[in-house]
Amino acid sequence: MRKTNLFAVIDLGASAIRMVIAEQRPAKSYTIIESLTQSIRLGVDTFLTSKISQESAMAAAKILKKFKRVLDDYQVTNYRVVATSAVSEAQNREFFRDFIQRETGFKINIIEGQESCKMIFLAALKELEKSNESLKGNTLLVDLGTGNARAMFIQNGQLIWKQTLKLGSLRLREILQGIDVQSFDFHKVLHAFIKADLDLVQKLAPLKPINRLIATGSMINEIIQYSGSGNMLKKPLKVPADWFFKVFEKYKNMTVEQLVVEKGIPAEKADILLPAITVYWYFAKIFSPECIIAIDSNFAEGVVREHLGLLDNFDDHIITAARLLGRKYGIDENHAQQVMKLAEDIFKETRSLHKLPKDYLLILKVAALLHDIGHFINDSEHHKHSQYIINTSSLTGLTNRQRGMVALVARNHRHYPIKLNKLSDIFLTDDERIDLKKLISILRIANSLDQSHGDRVKAVKVRRKKNRNQLVFTINVNSAVYLEKWSFSRSVEIFEQLFYHECLLTEKREF
Repeated sequence: MRKTNLFAVIDLGASAIRMVIAEQRPAKSYTIIESLTQSIRLGVDTFLTSKISQESAMAAAKILKKFKRVLDDYQVTNYRVVATSAVSEAQNREFFRDFIQRETGFKINIIEGQESCKMIFLAALKELEKSNESLKGNTLLVDLGTGNARAMFIQNGQLIWKQTLKLGSLRLREILQGIDVQSFDFHKVLHAFIKADLDLVQKLAPLKPINRLIATGSMINEIIQYSGSGNMLKKPLKVPADWFFKVFEKYKNMTVEQLVVEKGIPAEKADILLPAITVYWYFAKIFSPECIIAIDSNFAEGVVREHLGLLDNFDDHIITAARLLGRKYGIDENHAQQVMKLAEDIFKETRSLHKLPKDYLLILKVAALLHDIGHFINDSEHHKHSQYIINTSSLTGLTNRQRGMVALVARNHRHYPIKLNKLSDIFLTDDERIDLKKLISILRIANSLDQSHGDRVKAVKVRRKKNRNQLVFTINVNSAVYLEKWSFSRSVEIFEQLFYHECLLTEKREF
């Protein structure tokens, strides 16, 4: 009899393919009942030649077939196969994905950087809860994989900014291959190579000073083990701020051969150990945290947690990041907040009409916060500049596609014909075009109800008169709203055309 409470994740990483099989437990928990890792360096091909070779593709298929037999043994039918930089950056990734699907039946899902950051961040928070660690103050989370490094800045538990760097341990090893054979100064080359990128992160960092540095990633457990600090055993390890300095000093002058022969470190780990240590060390050096917390939180388990609904909602972090972006460009924060609140009210009040999924509410809220951001460039045609700034900014937590949708909705907040193709790099289906027009129609009404930027409309309720095909918008006000009434009458045209309902406005005075 098949167990319906089993879920598996297969992760095609840059240096290995991993599989975990989780059994869901009561009270929102799970147990890993099987964990397999098979070394294969897909990243070597991608990082050096930008293509996955035939040899690597066939080796990957062979490993995946073995994993599939394990899934069959456990009778697991619910699983997800994911890949990040080693596959996503390959020029022939579509050929590779097609080959794998034909050979194994597995469909590979490419995880974008924003989505992986979200899962890494939320999974790390879950691990911190085990030790009752507080995130009060300023925190820097450094997740180092074999392909990329991610720096996430957290203020009082809210993720406010992140940066992805192509400084993964395997990528660094392949780019700088051979140097450690010729010299004992490989760590100096590593330092010089990563310095420019990490110094730029330090310059752009929105938080200073840093109270704690959280270190996580594919090599963190090995670094702890080989440094003599023991094993993590799934519990965060809190160490003094100079811990990475001591580890760096211990290994910086050792060649790969010495690590293998003298320290007994497996070859597949030895050659990427020093690059990993060096990246962590330099982060600790330039940000001088008060302490370091090491967490063994792997990406595959993050996917498990997300699938089982064990990760917290991420929307609040995205909204916080959007507010900070708006503040950077000098938006009217009170107006932006009011428009977002009214837009959310209208979205919820008219749900029976628009029938949009809840994911679209996040796009609407971020667009409402940032619709006027283009005033920073020029007041004239600021809506066009709003789209440009949003499209070219890093909005933490949003995928590139979501960010593009936010930019299109924000661009169309004014009383002009809707244009969904202008400066957009995303392809929209016919259904998505209609959905975005629904969001635009709601944003226009919400914006009109704070036309004076005076916070005069405190709340909005919408009542539907089905027999007359009318919608009555009742607004709670604390003063005269002549400008808002006039603007409302101009803003409802698209909404009325979309939903075939006449829109009426009434007011309820608060005293």
